[in-house]
Amino acid sequence: MAWAAKLYFKSKQLREVKRFSVFSHFGLDKLHESESFLLKVRNQLHLLAGGRREDRLLLPYQPKIAKILGFKDGAYNTGPERFMRDLHGHQNRIRYRSEEFHVKAMELLDPQPEEPSPEEISPEFQAVKGNLVLKGKRSALCWSSEP
Repeated sequence: MAWAAKLYFKSKQLREVKRFSVFSHFGLDKLHESESFLLKVRNQLHLLAGGRREDRLLLPYQPKIAKILGFKDGAYNTGPERFMRDLHGHQNRIRYRSEEFHVKAMELLDPQPEEPSPEEISPEFQAVKGNLVLKGKRSALCWSSEP
């Protein structure tokens, strides 16, 4: 996201995208919190791997990192389980925010035309967020409305 902000919006920092109205409510504080958490985990992985680069959170590392980061056993789950739950939450936050960022960026960079009117669409389809989707079907298939 920071790279795209620099390239497309001439922003030195990711937070500078807030000058665009589509990013005015973009939650950067929580995003930076998640980035910081993942960097702590990565740094601990490197230390536990003897100072060499290690980006895989293998099972033997999980209890050690959980302990280092202060995750303690609880009544219903262990410290490593709590750690992995938090890790997964931070990864999901980054993933969802990244998807949101790129959708908003594309709105600015390449605005899509308005959805076609119902008269322009075959009766078997409906327009949903710029995509043509089969009516009445629970299908993952969709076709872009772009030519």
